[in-house]
Amino acid sequence: MLQEIIKAWVIPPALNCVLIIGGLLIARWHKTAGRLLIVFSIGSLILLSTDYIASALENSIQKHDELSVEDLPDNEPLTIVVAGSSHHERADEYGYPTPTSVSLERLHYASYLHRKTGYPVLITGGMTKKNQIHSEILAQSFLNEFKSNTRWRETKSRTTYENAKFSAEILFPLSRKKILLVTHSYHMNRTVKSFEKAGFTVIPAPTVLPRKVGIGDWRHWVPGALGLQRSANVIYEYIGLARDSLSHASPVKTSDCINQAAC
Repeated sequence: MLQEIIKAWVIPPALNCVLIIGGLLIARWHKTAGRLLIVFSIGSLILLSTDYIASALENSIQKHDELSVEDLPDNEPLTIVVAGSSHHERADEYGYPTPTSVSLERLHYASYLHRKTGYPVLITGGMTKKNQIHSEILAQSFLNEFKSNTRWRETKSRTTYENAKFSAEILFPLSRKKILLVTHSYHMNRTVKSFEKAGFTVIPAPTVLPRKVGIGDWRHWVPGALGLQRSANVIYEYIGLARDSLSHASPVKTSDCINQAAC
């Protein structure tokens, strides 16, 4: 329930809309305060939609640099683990479920690492509300689109921490506790914490790393839907990190990604 509330109301642009409505109501009793709240809500929405602010947020949450394949340790039984994301429950043009663009980006990088290193791959993700197993759908795409096989499929998880917990049940009996963890850069911080808590030694392998853009280029200040989505992804991650640090509850569900892109 908490995850649904966060996804629906605490992430832009929904939060900004709520604040605008609140400002209109407050203005009935205190015009100045109400107008200030409305201006803040609209202004922050515009800023969060820009490439510059989105990039700044992405850089602020990034804690792990790109992986150097050449620096990986030799003669260790490493495993490439792909963190769960999301999929389209049905793609009419194919006639069956397919990964979202976010999942495809993770699969693409995992396939690259698999070809470079030869390390086996585990894909995480359990059953969804439509009784579809996320890791099975991704594994099929991994084979069809990237011509790569998965050694293991974790099929029970619903959260980021459960990705780690149930992956440990598969890998630890095989003495595979050191992993290359593949996920998006903005999602890596929270995911590393979950896998380390489960007992793994993690080598982060982030994909889609953030860019640093110049403040003086006007094009980076043009609002757009993509910029807002990127900002919302990072805000969602900060909320997840804050919640995880304040409670012992399971982390935010990977199936509850913002527009299927936040996890």
